[in-house]
Amino acid sequence: MMTAHKHRTSAGFTLIEVLIATTLLGVMMLLLFGSLRIGVTSWDSGEDKMARASRLFLVENFLRNHIGSALPLVEMEESEGVAISLRGGEDWLEYVSTMPPQVKAGGLYRFRLYVARDGQHNDLKVAMRPYVSNPNSREATVAAEPIEDVLLLENLDQIKLSYLPENLQTAQTSNSTWLPEWQQSQLPMLIQVQIEPEHEEPWPPLVIALRTHR
Repeated sequence: MMTAHKHRTSAGFTLIEVLIATTLLGVMMLLLFGSLRIGVTSWDSGEDKMARASRLFLVENFLRNHIGSALPLVEMEESEGVAISLRGGEDWLEYVSTMPPQVKAGGLYRFRLYVARDGQHNDLKVAMRPYVSNPNSREATVAAEPIEDVLLLENLDQIKLSYLPENLQTAQTSNSTWLPEWQQSQLPMLIQVQIEPEHEEPWPPLVIALRTHR
């Protein structure tokens, strides 16, 4: 009797027991794999949100500080007489300022913020040229050496700029007061920048106060 019991014990697991154990192991592996996928997806989503927030902060900080430092220079034009050095439309802005503190370059520069269209994609870039008051002078020819444009943002649905005249500063929240372009002989009170990246929620509108009005 003892010999038969020992024989059954040493025979190991039955086929049913092996199948049950294998099934349980498969379920556990499936649950573990699912948990890992959820964890990786959450991690990637968190990294994407952090990257988006960081990009938003850097671009908005540059636009706020640099556009806000635009200088109210008056230029002479042959055909139109006196003109201000800041001009803009809904998807471009041209102004005169110094280089950002991180760039070791002296003197004044003319900056042009514009949308570069490449097929179905829109990129926001900044062009930089040394500033000269008389574009027809020899100085202008020497200073016209190209500087590589800087990419600020890529893959945009659209960017929209609008301008608030000084005499309408108290009506900032009214859409009817914002102008779609600026060709006037003085600086605007405020400049509003609205950015919509591809496949993302639109960024909060950025309202820039020029330092000459602060």
